[in-house]
Amino acid sequence: SIALEEQPGLMRRIAEIGMARRCLDLLEKGDMVCLDGDLQSQHPQEKESLEKLFKAAQKRGMTVAGLGKTCSLVTRKGRPLLQAIAGQGGNLSGYVQDAFLPEEGKPHIIFAKLNGHAKHLFRIDLWAALPIIPEVMGRLSLDARDASFPGYPYGLQLADRLARVSEREKAFLTTQFQSLAGERWKDIEAGINSLNAHDLLDSVG
Repeated sequence: SIALEEQPGLMRRIAEIGMARRCLDLLEKGDMVCLDGDLQSQHPQEKESLEKLFKAAQKRGMTVAGLGKTCSLVTRKGRPLLQAIAGQGGNLSGYVQDAFLPEEGKPHIIFAKLNGHAKHLFRIDLWAALPIIPEVMGRLSLDARDASFPGYPYGLQLADRLARVSEREKAFLTTQFQSLAGERWKDIEAGINSLNAHDLLDSVG
């Protein structure tokens, strides 16, 4: 079973993957679709959606990438892996390919600094044939030159901005939902309040 607080995130993730699969119809052979987040599945439904995306892209000769902004992997000495890699590269851009050998049927895992002015390294999962990985990384680097966030692909910046729900829009949608829920709203609100105490403390602080 899936915890209540995880359900909205899972639904959004599956919707994003489904949208990416539909976008393949707008692309051509050799093109790439890049998701926000790595390509590791945490739930059976997410795994099924990702596998459908991979198979559809492979059939069309396309590449699937996933860029993770955070990474919990550590070295044998317990040091954050991205920090350890960053200490080796200075101000140079570049990437470390397959720091972990990919399992059969799994994407390549790459750690990359996509711009020499970037302050962040990212984990990039690639569902692609080994020979074209340098070309794919070159494409991502070309898209990661925006001055507002050097090193982060502009396409993902734009997608985040367009998808973000403003506080005003959130309040409007909540009012609409409250009206539709009628008498059931009290139970729904109680469920929301059981999960948002940290958010309220953050707003007070």
